[in-house]
Amino acid sequence: MADAPDTERQAVEPDAREVLSVSQLNDRIASVVQDTPALNGVRCIGEVTDLHKNSTALYFTLTDGDAELPCMIWANRYREMDADLEDGTEVILEGDIDYWVEGGKIDLKPWEVIVVGDGDQAAAVERLRSELEERGWFDDEQKQQPPTFPERVGVVTSLRGDARYDIQNAIHGQDPTVDILVKDATVQGSEAPTSIANGIHHLDRSEDVDAIIVGRGGGSDSNLQAFNTERVAEAIFTANNPVITAIGH
Repeated sequence: MADAPDTERQAVEPDAREVLSVSQLNDRIASVVQDTPALNGVRCIGEVTDLHKNSTALYFTLTDGDAELPCMIWANRYREMDADLEDGTEVILEGDIDYWVEGGKIDLKPWEVIVVGDGDQAAAVERLRSELEERGWFDDEQKQQPPTFPERVGVVTSLRGDARYDIQNAIHGQDPTVDILVKDATVQGSEAPTSIANGIHHLDRSEDVDAIIVGRGGGSDSNLQAFNTERVAEAIFTANNPVITAIGH
């Protein structure tokens, strides 16, 4: 009988390559990161978001609007820095890329922080807020009160997220007879503002609802920026029904 082709042998013979445990693979990744000169002493500019701290460390995300990088500064090192960080601050960070073996996560650990000023993202939100305030969109007389006992509530959110279930459970926990109509929308990315606004318009004009809830689950400031747009604000302002927001609920 003729020998089986090499391809058939490969299909039946066990793969002789090394099989690593998760810990072993993570150790290998950490070694590569640590031994790569291009990842040590890097300088990176971006905007601080999602800042929070405890007694041991300061945690935040650095973003340029298109990508994000987790960062961490030990509390004792931060106290020695001439920097007062808050969400929206644009900074230049210098430090090392680090890989956390146990958690399988990468971050930047800066040893130097240079504050540039207010970031583009925060500045844009503040400019829009000021402009809408000048138009009177935030005046008390423009605000609509939702009904105390609504019969039908429209919800604009992603059908693929947990927010829809959280909102439904919260409503039915108060009154299980309320009819809930969910309008699917993209809640993150460049298409999100138009999708959210269209969802509000649809529920407001085409469905017999008593109030509209616009919501999504938590996320970084960058991921929530779709809700800080004029398109969404205008859809809320021009709606005939009261609109309630539940962002990062």
